[in-house]
Amino acid sequence: MIKYFVKNIDFFLALATIIVLPMERIGSFDFAGFTIRLSQIFVVALIFIISWRFLFLNKKIYIPKSLIFYLVFLLAGLISLTVAQNLDRGIHVLAFSTFMFFVPFALVSAIDSKQKFNVALAIFLGTTILAAIFGFFQFSGDLLGLPQYLTGLSNRYTHNVFGLPRIQSTFIEPLYFANFLIAPVLIFLSASFFSDEKKNKTWFFIGFLTLLLSLLLTFSKGGIIATTIALIVFLILRAKIVFHKKNYILLLISLLVFFISLFAVSKIGGYSWDKSYEKAYNIIFQGGSIKERQESYAVAIDAFRHNPWVGIGIGNFGPYFSGYPVNVPEAGWPIVNNQYLEILSEIGTIGFLAFLLFIISVFWQSIFSYIRSHDRWIKTLIFALSLSFFAILLQYATFSTIYIMHVWVIIGLILIAQRLSNNEK
Repeated sequence: MIKYFVKNIDFFLALATIIVLPMERIGSFDFAGFTIRLSQIFVVALIFIISWRFLFLNKKIYIPKSLIFYLVFLLAGLISLTVAQNLDRGIHVLAFSTFMFFVPFALVSAIDSKQKFNVALAIFLGTTILAAIFGFFQFSGDLLGLPQYLTGLSNRYTHNVFGLPRIQSTFIEPLYFANFLIAPVLIFLSASFFSDEKKNKTWFFIGFLTLLLSLLLTFSKGGIIATTIALIVFLILRAKIVFHKKNYILLLISLLVFFISLFAVSKIGGYSWDKSYEKAYNIIFQGGSIKERQESYAVAIDAFRHNPWVGIGIGNFGPYFSGYPVNVPEAGWPIVNNQYLEILSEIGTIGFLAFLLFIISVFWQSIFSYIRSHDRWIKTLIFALSLSFFAILLQYATFSTIYIMHVWVIIGLILIAQRLSNNEK
């Protein structure tokens, strides 16, 4: 048993990374001015094991082709430091962005078989269900008046602000939780139509409905819109399967669950939809966040025009927006809330093209692997994960932090599925 554990310690570290992946806010801790997450610690340990085996045991390492384009993006970020006025901030952001390269690299190295991949996926989906259940507790607990130290909700996400609580589970903000849920939602949905066994199909579909409801309760505009578009694409590309007569019951159940959920929410605590709609409308269409985004977009475009080729320096939008203060603002550095504008403003056209090539490469490799594979389950996962990545990229138009752990874990899962497909005999 011990010998097996030692031999597969890289795999167990990969599983540990996935298990603690949702612990972004609850479960993290501050050290030397940085927020440290358990998933990051496990990735560092995993990188150490892979490096040790490469250097002293002559074990080969595998770098997916797509990640090479990301290295070009990082090189563009390094070049942009030559014009960065806040060099300290630029170095920090470049370091965090570089660390993200090692997340999918390490996962691809550790999860090198279909059996291991299935175990990793099962754990990924299981931890997501637990995070969703905690989100439901936040929602009901806040409506019932439980204190915030029990629900874990931040002040700005309680029912006093929006009319309904916005669940964030263990994440910093609802939008990050919504972004995290996209991939599991689409995996469960794809698996429910993949499975021929009625029992498995039912459980997969229950998982899909559970996570979809959880995502809706985040009230994240970007997350909901991105997921909706992804579901429409899914229905179009999988129309023959989805609308087959054997799936009519699943479709009917999904509609019933949707309307029952709306009715149940409306009855909790005498909830008023009219008042909530008014609050939601004011927040979504007339709130401060919209005006702040418009201002940040204008500043980002101005920064891009200032130096269109290499930008103003990676990580330097916040200092540029704030007038390059000596100290970090109390509320933290402002962000563009649009990843693509932020890349253009900070790293310029060169960095943006490199990032675009990275994205195109991931999808190109997925298409190639999907066509090449004869394994129906691997094809299903390639489709679901790639569609998830597409939705995540859509949501990136509404926020901007490139170094988010779960995004790079999902990229890693895509690259693993691609590798398994390419290794088929």
